[in-house]
Amino acid sequence: MVKACRDGGGSVFLIGMILLFCLVPGLFSQSTEGPPSWILLERGKNSFHDGELGVALFYFRKTLERGDLIADGYTWTGKVYEAEGELLLAEQAYRNAIEHEKSFYVWEERYTPRKLLARVLEREGKQEEAIAVYAEIISMQKKEYPVQEIPDKLLLSNYLEKGPDKFLELYRPEGSQTIPAHAALGTLFMERGESDAAMGHLLLACTIPLSMTIDLLLSREPGYRFITTSYGYENTLNLLKKGEADDDIALFFEDAGMYESLYHFASLLEQEGAKERALELFTILSYLNGGGRWRLLAEDALAGF
Repeated sequence: MVKACRDGGGSVFLIGMILLFCLVPGLFSQSTEGPPSWILLERGKNSFHDGELGVALFYFRKTLERGDLIADGYTWTGKVYEAEGELLLAEQAYRNAIEHEKSFYVWEERYTPRKLLARVLEREGKQEEAIAVYAEIISMQKKEYPVQEIPDKLLLSNYLEKGPDKFLELYRPEGSQTIPAHAALGTLFMERGESDAAMGHLLLACTIPLSMTIDLLLSREPGYRFITTSYGYENTLNLLKKGEADDDIALFFEDAGMYESLYHFASLLEQEGAKERALELFTILSYLNGGGRWRLLAEDALAGF
């Protein structure tokens, strides 16, 4: 009797456990949704950097399906398409990212799809659209620094009058997100023969990174002084050489396109008759170890003075 009760109870228990596993699997396992969105995004980034574009696209699409990191997902999807040469698809992905920019995990990232979109538009030959996007980036950043709102023409005239050392001592242009926009617009306007507009943008493409470097050195070294000798260009040269000696700052100079912007700015200054200012920048560039081809071009230019 007791044995019969045990057998029956065991069968009931076994059937109950089978039903429990079949009908309520979530009680004994993790969510069937898989890893969170940010992990999917990171896996996609890693695959992208490893050159596994198909795998990266899979993870970015999975990220988009979750619906919480939409802007990040579209931005990286656009990068995959751009790497594959699918520019129209990349353009649309970047526009989608901008449309959903409020979902960016890091708010500063809202600049990223705009920079990428402008670059793609340039590659597609849509110059006017690219210019409009770059201008939007600059406008967005200027709203964050209202105290620094100084007309570009005034900045340029002061630079032409005072030179690099005095200019950087008096003005500390801000707006890290605008550096590639100013550099790109400077080049675009230079190619179109619009020298004044080009010089205004190239001035900022050069001096914003220098201003940021001064601020960084002041925060790191309380005794640091930018001006240590008479005004001219030597203090600016010393700043650049000091920056090149620091691995992080040197990488920043390279990423910011500093050397190319210095060369283009100097070339335009020479073209527009500001030979003293051009000579200063060509000389500065000729001393910079990281200048590469731009240093060589500057040395060639100096030979012609």
